[in-house]
Amino acid sequence: MQHEEIKNPDWYTWIPGIECKHVVMHFPWATGSAIKYLWRNGKKGDPIKDLNKAKECIDIQIEKIRSETLTDNDKYISIDKVAALLKNGEDIDTRCHENRMDFFKRGDL
Repeated sequence: MQHEEIKNPDWYTWIPGIECKHVVMHFPWATGSAIKYLWRNGKKGDPIKDLNKAKECIDIQIEKIRSETLTDNDKYISIDKVAALLKNGEDIDTRCHENRMDFFKRGDL
């Protein structure tokens, strides 16, 4: 593999004066990755695969934003309520956020 293909591959440097890595570094990981896959789409490998990868990264970022913007009033239920719901056979979802785990009735999000 040649140096240029590793350091400055054509599929990331095709816009004159702009390199993909200099753009994506200003975004959160998942958003930057989506931009990367869209940027190289049709220029490296299977374009459908790159679009699916971008879509997956966008979904990851959407989930991250949703989990970070939840407040205690946003469908949050206490551990006592979780225990009662589980005892009654309810289906529970969890969301990890920093150092805590939140529980939700499935379908509430």
